[in-house]
Amino acid sequence: MHGAVRYWIFQFIQLGSLDEEWFKGGFCTYYENMAVGSKYGFDQIKSHRFRPMYEYYKNHIDNLPDNSIVYFKPALVAYYINELLLEHSNGTKTINDLMKILFNNALNGQALSKQSFLNALNSLTNYDFTDVVNNYLYGTEKLDLDKYLPTESTSTEYPTTIYPNPCYLNKGQVVTMANFPLTSELKVYIYDLGDNLVRTLEESEISIEGGSRTATWDCKNDNGEVVARGIYLYF
Repeated sequence: MHGAVRYWIFQFIQLGSLDEEWFKGGFCTYYENMAVGSKYGFDQIKSHRFRPMYEYYKNHIDNLPDNSIVYFKPALVAYYINELLLEHSNGTKTINDLMKILFNNALNGQALSKQSFLNALNSLTNYDFTDVVNNYLYGTEKLDLDKYLPTESTSTEYPTTIYPNPCYLNKGQVVTMANFPLTSELKVYIYDLGDNLVRTLEESEISIEGGSRTATWDCKNDNGEVVARGIYLYF
């Protein structure tokens, strides 16, 4: 279902103005992660995808690269909205109910605007989402999701890291991934948000620097093709 929602967001939702550009990129990122969660379990996605995304957001809020601004914060706000809907409806409403209203609006020729989004959201529970929409989706207030995201990873040996891919086509940039443990054998698997394996970095592509291991990625997939700009994860 989550993958279908992502498709509908791109195909059917029309934006009322440039002020709503956060919606498609951010909410598609949210649903891409939830689609992976439907396969591997939502608790795993919370700790291994949303939590690392949140940590990156907190640590780089004042210096986010341009290609991440559209995705990270609104994706996290979508997560926050879903948690608030569950909390204030005794578990009977989710963000999927919001999307149903927005899709119906689109079918009736109504473009997405700040007010239509807020009206749809506020119709679901008695909770007033005005501050959430104004401060986080249209404002610059910093998110605090520590209450809603697990703080402990299920893995202590291999940290999970998420960050925007800084590559640009034909510019030969390289991503460096550092601080891997000094194990006898190590491979790095790079995935896109659709849970597709993009590249496997073998032992020969991993070096030892300063007491830890460092891997470098030339921003190409296993077929030698330069990947598109976007968000990638490595394990």
